[in-house]
Amino acid sequence: MKKAGILPYTAGIVMAVFFGLSFLVTQQGLAEIPPMVLMSFRFALAAAFMTSLRAFGIIHIDYKNKPVRGVIILSVFYPGISFFFETISLKYVSSSQAGILVSIMPIFVTLFGILILKEKPMGIQVFFIIVSVTGVMVTVVFAKSSGNEGTFFGILLMLISVLGGSINNVLSRKYSTYFSSVEITYTMLCLGAVIFTCISLIQGIFDRQVLEAYLIPFRSGKMMFVVLELSIGTSAVAFFCMNYMLSKLKAVNAAVFINLATVISIAAGVLIVKEHLYWYQAVGGILIVLSVWGTNYFENRVKNLKEKEGA
Repeated sequence: MKKAGILPYTAGIVMAVFFGLSFLVTQQGLAEIPPMVLMSFRFALAAAFMTSLRAFGIIHIDYKNKPVRGVIILSVFYPGISFFFETISLKYVSSSQAGILVSIMPIFVTLFGILILKEKPMGIQVFFIIVSVTGVMVTVVFAKSSGNEGTFFGILLMLISVLGGSINNVLSRKYSTYFSSVEITYTMLCLGAVIFTCISLIQGIFDRQVLEAYLIPFRSGKMMFVVLELSIGTSAVAFFCMNYMLSKLKAVNAAVFINLATVISIAAGVLIVKEHLYWYQAVGGILIVLSVWGTNYFENRVKNLKEKEGA
């Protein structure tokens, strides 16, 4: 495989690692920091980081003669809608369960890819998407009341979050023809900073705890690590990798990397906070990894055959 062909998949793996760990890190932050304040810090610091890179000429942003309205709509769905519901849901479901629910995204992405982008996945890809969904269903259906099940309310919120992220996946690919990965990432971070800072300030004014809430991260090294990891790592770096990947791969291919994040989230829960790994999570994880491999393997195999035939 050529280097240009490896990079999108590498970006997908980096994205999956950060996103897989983000559920656990976010839950650690929510133990002390109000949800919308945590998101405000996350996106404001990430936007400031990207702005500093822009100021020093390391990255270039140019919106001239481009459909800015489209990328703003994209950002409203993700991080706006998606992260709003995801963050709240993490108060009700475990990090492992959150990762499992997020991996349902390929169902929505495949549908939106067909309706919006007019993409037609290959039969073998559909098969592996079904394998992926089966892995998700195994973990959900067999979940017991052992801390991994969560509540109906939390699951509902996470599914709304997944819907918003799915729409973003498809729209990001559509608008990648007009905007660079950096431009889409920058817009998403800035809009996320505005949305969550406004919400947190309004909440703080009503609760009369604006200053107190924003000082929490500065009183603990652990909370500062949470904020920096979510802002620079999960937001700036992972968002860039996600947008780069989406600009190079079909929506149906790119979506399966969300499933890899599921495996990572389960592994993080087991290894870091000692969550119990149930047999159904192991089976579901194996099916998810299989789907990641199968979808992309056969996509590349078909491409290589077509190149040989055209040679």
